[in-house]
Amino acid sequence: MRAYYRDTSTANLNLPHDSGRTVSEDKLVALGLKFWTLEGTDSQCKDKLRQVGEGLGFVSGTMQEYLWELPNPGAPGAPDTTAQENLDQFSKEFVTHVDTIALVLKGTWYYDFKESGTGTYIRIVLGPKEACFSPRGVVAQLFTHADTSHHTTVFNLYKTSQSFEKQALYKHV
Repeated sequence: MRAYYRDTSTANLNLPHDSGRTVSEDKLVALGLKFWTLEGTDSQCKDKLRQVGEGLGFVSGTMQEYLWELPNPGAPGAPDTTAQENLDQFSKEFVTHVDTIALVLKGTWYYDFKESGTGTYIRIVLGPKEACFSPRGVVAQLFTHADTSHHTTVFNLYKTSQSFEKQALYKHV
């Protein structure tokens, strides 16, 4: 996991956009973010993430799971436009309505969180077996890394007792 302030360019946000200004772990903790690096098979990592979630109050009856298969725009064999449109939804600025833990299983994912007070984006780079907790109310954008050959796979836990069909997990701002 790496964290830095995203530069101000809006060209192809699937590229690193590293401003050269790193963000300290203390700063990330102050924003309510937590991180883990897990080891083992994908199945073992999912089980470990569920245990982490339980420690944060994600318990049976208040936890929804979802496995995202995110296409890399323009990659050979990338999914159809419907899948691309789904990914495009997350590249727009949104605010989360539930606590979330994301575990990258394959590829590289950019979590861009807006720093309250400054409006500046902090980019968190997550690679395979890295997980991040973000509290509800965070304003964010998500991108797959342009160098990911085909797609990024992310396993998410959502702290909610309602099914996805009955609530909005996020809202565009």
